[in-house]
Amino acid sequence: MHLEYCLRVKHIYEFASEYFRDWFPKLLSYEAFTNRINRLCEVFRALSEAVLTEFIPKDCNQDISLIDSMLAITCSGKRNSMLAIGIIDKGFCSTKGIYYDGLKLHGLEFQHKGHLPHPEQLLLQKYL
Repeated sequence: MHLEYCLRVKHIYEFASEYFRDWFPKLLSYEAFTNRINRLCEVFRALSEAVLTEFIPKDCNQDISLIDSMLAITCSGKRNSMLAIGIIDKGFCSTKGIYYDGLKLHGLEFQHKGHLPHPEQLLLQKYL
């Protein structure tokens, strides 16, 4: 999909419709397709929660939690973002000295010596 520049839902729908119609003979209209994708939000929330809680590596130290935050930049501050309007917000990153449109990703993780920490909880937050 990435190689075919299918980065937007409309492009993904058109690509699937053109090349995989025999795999998906009951492919819905574009409007129904986007409505169904929007309703999947809660499914992904439940799926990610199950993955985070059920697949903790045995050598993780669940007594020690680490916390970290990072920017999830969707657009530089020079442009007006057309992505996720109403969800993202304008902000300023003092460490990088840039204005941006995006969110902050906060992670609470279990210590996992010698490896990347295992996520305990993840939170996306509008810039405040």
